[in-house]
Amino acid sequence: MNCRICGHEGLKVLGVESFLFPGSSHSPEFHVFENYICPGCGVVSSQPELTDEALAEHYNSTYRHSRDAIKVNGKDIDSPIDMTVGGRSMARVRNFHDVITANAGKLAGVVPEKDDLVIDFGAYQGMFLHGVKLLWDCRCLAYDYSQNGINFAKDFLGFELSKIADDIYTDTFDEKAKFATMIHSLEHLREPVQFLGHMRNDILADDGYLYIEVPNLYGITLCDPLHFFTYSSESLIRLLNLSGFEVLEMRTSGFPVTVEFTAHNDEQNMICLARPAKTDIVPALATPPDI
Repeated sequence: MNCRICGHEGLKVLGVESFLFPGSSHSPEFHVFENYICPGCGVVSSQPELTDEALAEHYNSTYRHSRDAIKVNGKDIDSPIDMTVGGRSMARVRNFHDVITANAGKLAGVVPEKDDLVIDFGAYQGMFLHGVKLLWDCRCLAYDYSQNGINFAKDFLGFELSKIADDIYTDTFDEKAKFATMIHSLEHLREPVQFLGHMRNDILADDGYLYIEVPNLYGITLCDPLHFFTYSSESLIRLLNLSGFEVLEMRTSGFPVTVEFTAHNDEQNMICLARPAKTDIVPALATPPDI
């Protein structure tokens, strides 16, 4: 097995398991895996990887159903929005706001304006963008594989530019975005280097910004079978540098609180603001993870 991010040969089993931070799959009936760490860049990956067919089947099953979903006459009956998930997505706009305002006096054009386009990758129903729209009244585009999610973003939230994903590694839009956001979606990508290269070259404007929120290796469990990778701040910076991005700020956050997550802590999420680099960046040597 070679690392998909840095190409290093020889991943090592990461034997981390505890009551609060389990490392084995929380859905063994769906996928059983072991966590491996790359000695080259420190990223953690789950092996064996899920196939595209297994992922498609899972995402199109009950994955997006709310807690109120029922089955009547063989049909799934569900609310058009799951406020447990949607409300949490909307609340994450506070983290975005805090990073933007912290850099308002340092970076040109970092505060969204009315004509700026914000594209959220993995937007589902667009609730994060709903918060963005309320804060800055900018133009918003929800992008997701979910037909129902994009319909909601268009019909209920008025994000008419929203688009159903076909191929995330090649899809483009009518114009380049001033802001691209990825809220707990990067860790679900099998080929993050390829995707971020596409983001750098084809999605973001030259003066655009990329905002990412992902689980933090040092603050989150390693039991989600849908996560291809779990990043530390060092491995995320290295990934972004390899993909042509300059990292402007990196911080951790425990907001919003996930009530059902017993091991809630202030380090569980990483918040990152980056932009396309004007010159090539030589990634720093990997720091061995403190297992």
